[in-house]
Amino acid sequence: MVGLRGFGVAILTLLPWCMVMANTVQFDPNMLMALPNQTIDISRFNQSDGIGAGTYRLDVYVNNQWRGLADVKYIDDGVSQNAQLCATHELIGKFDTKPAITRTLTAHKNANGCYELSAIKDIKTRLDLSSMRLDVSIPQIYVVDRPFDYIDPAIWDKGVNSAFVSYQLNHYHSTQDSQRHETYLGLNTGVNINGWYFRHQGWARDNDGKSPHYQALNTYVKTAIPRLQSELTLGDFYSDGTLFEGNAMRGIQIMSDRQMLPASLQGYAPTIHGFANINATVSIFQNNQEIYSTTVPAGAFSLTNIRDIGSSGDLTVIITEADGRQTRQTLPYYSTISLLRPSRHHYSYAMGRVRYNNTHLYDDQVLQGLWQRGMTNAWTLNTGALYARHYQSLLLGGVFNTKLGAFSINAIGVKHALQHQPTKQGHQLRVQYHRLFAGTNTNVYASLWQYDNYQSLENVLRSYEGDGITTTSNPKFRYQLSINQPLGGRFGYLHGHVGRTTYEGKHHQDQWQVGYGHKIGSLSYSFAMQNLKTDNDVWDRQYLLSVSMPLGQSDRHHINGFHTKTRRDTHTQLGLSGTFDGLPHFDYGLNVGYQDNQQTTWSANANYQLPLAKLGATYSHANHAHQYSFGVSGAVVAHQGGVTGANQLGDTFAIVHVPNGKGASLDSVDHVVFDRKGYAIMPHLTPYRTSTLTVNPEGLPYEVQLAETGSQITPIANASVLVKFDSRMGRMALINVKLADGTYPPMGTNVYDDEGMAVAFVAQDGRVFLQNSQERGSLSIRLNGEVCRFDYVLPKAMPTTPITTTQAICLK
Repeated sequence: MVGLRGFGVAILTLLPWCMVMANTVQFDPNMLMALPNQTIDISRFNQSDGIGAGTYRLDVYVNNQWRGLADVKYIDDGVSQNAQLCATHELIGKFDTKPAITRTLTAHKNANGCYELSAIKDIKTRLDLSSMRLDVSIPQIYVVDRPFDYIDPAIWDKGVNSAFVSYQLNHYHSTQDSQRHETYLGLNTGVNINGWYFRHQGWARDNDGKSPHYQALNTYVKTAIPRLQSELTLGDFYSDGTLFEGNAMRGIQIMSDRQMLPASLQGYAPTIHGFANINATVSIFQNNQEIYSTTVPAGAFSLTNIRDIGSSGDLTVIITEADGRQTRQTLPYYSTISLLRPSRHHYSYAMGRVRYNNTHLYDDQVLQGLWQRGMTNAWTLNTGALYARHYQSLLLGGVFNTKLGAFSINAIGVKHALQHQPTKQGHQLRVQYHRLFAGTNTNVYASLWQYDNYQSLENVLRSYEGDGITTTSNPKFRYQLSINQPLGGRFGYLHGHVGRTTYEGKHHQDQWQVGYGHKIGSLSYSFAMQNLKTDNDVWDRQYLLSVSMPLGQSDRHHINGFHTKTRRDTHTQLGLSGTFDGLPHFDYGLNVGYQDNQQTTWSANANYQLPLAKLGATYSHANHAHQYSFGVSGAVVAHQGGVTGANQLGDTFAIVHVPNGKGASLDSVDHVVFDRKGYAIMPHLTPYRTSTLTVNPEGLPYEVQLAETGSQITPIANASVLVKFDSRMGRMALINVKLADGTYPPMGTNVYDDEGMAVAFVAQDGRVFLQNSQERGSLSIRLNGEVCRFDYVLPKAMPTTPITTTQAICLK
């Protein structure tokens, strides 16, 4: 008997899985145990899309592509056993069908006020209740032709009103011949109101007890214009540096936003690499403006989160070592050569005054416009104009795709008048070349600039401010050639770079670099050599050898080392870095270095990530000098539900709310847990891309049940999106129910609440499982046209027992 009952329960357990296999599956109820003269009704399990009448919040997929959430209505037509889909304007709008097909669909409405999907042949729908998903299959010929990764702008989310402060605080102290300390505070603040996004970035620095100085970098407000695939900016911004030299301006700008395009139609973002001998401060400048500052431990570093590089211009990287030494390198920054698809365009128009050092405004009003259009598959037209009182320029050029590679050729004609000088005319000719040789995977980039009487806009504006202009600093000619060559998995890779810049004063600068990297088993190593020669005709050559390998079988700890040699000195360092199993949010580094001047340097660094902040510290000691630093970074977000902290924050983020969700966490993001109000911050979202947020309920109390654990969102750039997950306070209860005569209700019988909603069904031996049960309640069972009721009172909850068991008698 027990075996048969167990078999029956197994069948009931497998029914939902079987439903997925086919829309209609007939099960024989005679296979299940029943009392004499009783039957078991399992007809509702015979259809996979069986559903009751009502409105459901569903994820809508069209031809397996997500088209957003929709309130989908199901109605009882009085004929079918299950409720039927009622197509509405909202649902049909998700289909993205061609206008003629949409008109046909909306021209046929039945007596229930629903549009007849059968008006178009071969449109099919399928409901998956387990995932709350509605799949719609439509012949491709009826659907508007879109890129495979197209996302309907109708589901872009502009977010909710909020305010935030993101901060980075770092204190640096060193002692050598004298004590020196510096405190740096970087701020990124914002306010989001009804689709308008106010932003302010700035930093304050206190050097050796002097009065702190605050430097504002950018203050602006943005809003998206989806119909134009554009973004409007008011305030302080950088003008488009795609073709012209971008300038820091204060005014107004409207430009097309390529982020709104599908990912398959977008370009690339650069990554900047560097190297520090010991713990160091890294500062990056562009056009004489500091755009980034951070502290890094000894070794190689990679900076991928530099903000707001909106203009062209070489990047100057200054590495300040713990012992005061500085190394400086100039890295060319350019946009990759890219064609626009036929009939697509990119534009930007800006008007305002140019800023200098973020605090000073030049007097002249400036107008700048750029327009690019894809003319054919192999040709993109570039045009532009820039106007100020003492400076005008016109740009004409294009990008050409040939069998020899991609060429970008742009010519800029200028007319300028420096203070106390006659009006002159000049030009700049810029040629760029890029090709990836498919047979060998050789990646070649070359560029050439030629200048004649050319002046930049800022040089001309500055001449009227009395700052003076040194024409010898203006380049006359520049070329660069970069080659990257992978040698296959067995032989590593090679990279090389050579360049020369000649200035008007006949002085010049040469540089070249070559490197090799490889991995043998778990051992990784690389070798690089670079040379720099300036006017004194002395080459400053540097060699670098770097190795790294895991310690033991685990990848948690690594041994790494490097050796550098320059014309002035040599440096060797050996280090250990990694994380611990019991401290997944902690990482460390220990290093010992030796220089040829007999100086030994000991250094250490550590970082620890908390739910509300990131902590970091460094320390180094060399002879009679030592250095230490410590820092903290994090963010605070104010929103309609209160104030929520985060250990990091991007421009576009989500405010996630789970009522009574304290203790749960967010999957796919490191160390983000819900606070006592049930809020957490998803710190980084990709604008105009669909992101899936998943709640991990592992830390929730037993009495908190989630209606769903996943949600999809598509945010507009800079938005703070509110994502709500429904949760219910209730206990999991197993009620053993008997009828008045001591027998069990038929297995499979529905159990109803006071409102007549089916909340459970009877399993073997009269067991009724309630997932969100209250402390007490009344339930009913319908048997042969009659109703019996049973009341229950749950015993006191035990922290170690997730499911409470009690008894009940069902009486008529």
